[in-house]
Amino acid sequence: MWQPAELIIILGAGIGALILGNPHHVIVEMWRQAKGIMVKKDERRLYQELLSLMHHLLEQVRAGGMRALDEHIEEPNQSSLFLAYPEIMEHPELVVFICDNFRLMAMGKISAHELEGMLEQEIISIEDDMLTPSRSMHRMAEAMPGFGILAAVMGIVITMTNIDADMAQIGISVAAALVGTFLGIFLLLLRI
Repeated sequence: MWQPAELIIILGAGIGALILGNPHHVIVEMWRQAKGIMVKKDERRLYQELLSLMHHLLEQVRAGGMRALDEHIEEPNQSSLFLAYPEIMEHPELVVFICDNFRLMAMGKISAHELEGMLEQEIISIEDDMLTPSRSMHRMAEAMPGFGILAAVMGIVITMTNIDADMAQIGISVAAALVGTFLGIFLLLLRI
């Protein structure tokens, strides 16, 4: 049952299809998310800083109105308020999300219900972007049985080059080739 050549063919074809079938930013995000799974980071500090930042931003709005935030939301990388929270500054997409939505509120031409709907749509869009690598991996997993059949066919082709060999040897080669099909199905079940 141990056929490393079949496994190399199947996994190589799967990884190759994954790389060729996705844009560069999806591969990079996939790698970033995989590292995040392997190295679990304590995010309590990030959440504490986020709550503190939001508190300070809203306190400034309460004290001086929305115009008090202009210097902070227009240049967050130079804002003393944002720079006080290094964990948040490590997540540029979070900084952009906060600044864009405070900027939208500062314009004052949007009702609370419209703002809520826009925030919900933006969060759904961000979630969709973050799930793209997972969907790509899922599509690759669904293709594993096909790659297993491909490996089996390649094994049969190799067996055909030795058709004049002993029947026992041909039987072993055909059995090894068919293991590729089962490996592909097994990898589908594992969702690799």
